[in-house]
Amino acid sequence: MNLLMAIAILGAMALGDWLEAATVGFLFAVSLALESWSVGRARRAIEALLDLAPPRAHRLEADGSLATVEAAALVPGDLFVVKPGERVPLDGEVTVGESEVDESPITGESLPVDKSAGATLWAGTVNGRGAITARATRPATDTSSPASCAASPRPRPGARRPSASPIASPASTRGGDGGGRGGRARAATRGRRTGRPGSTAASCCW
Repeated sequence: MNLLMAIAILGAMALGDWLEAATVGFLFAVSLALESWSVGRARRAIEALLDLAPPRAHRLEADGSLATVEAAALVPGDLFVVKPGERVPLDGEVTVGESEVDESPITGESLPVDKSAGATLWAGTVNGRGAITARATRPATDTSSPASCAASPRPRPGARRPSASPIASPASTRGGDGGGRGGRARAATRGRRTGRPGSTAASCCW
């Protein structure tokens, strides 16, 4: 992008269109300033979400005992216990126990959400009536909560997107409408297999 804008400005100057060159340069500078502002705003929003999570966690040791450690010391795969009334220190998946979790700090949903084995926990949410054991899925400095994804800046038009989950192969698009229907059918089949729609992005965030 920078190279293209430089070529456009230099080309306008070479042709003697000084006003055009100045206009292009000014608009490009404004776009860079807006991009920097949006990225900084998203970073501050994510940092505010991470501040909701407690700094310490109850790690479940191999012998069954609990050790209170810094949340940053836990790595994906470690087991930790969230006692009733405590905040979840980091993202994880429930392995043992059942409880109701208040996700309003993250999602804004006022009603508690029932959590049991296999359910997803987000850092910063508040545990309810029961103690639960969870397996960490992300480090304490990262979170995949919906609020952090919504705060992340969207890619600019024309930017390359992850190609981990293509919707249809090139061969399916060459067969006209029938090929298009075949591609959509295959995408829908993949969505049913994975539990996600066929057009999902490669990750939670953009």
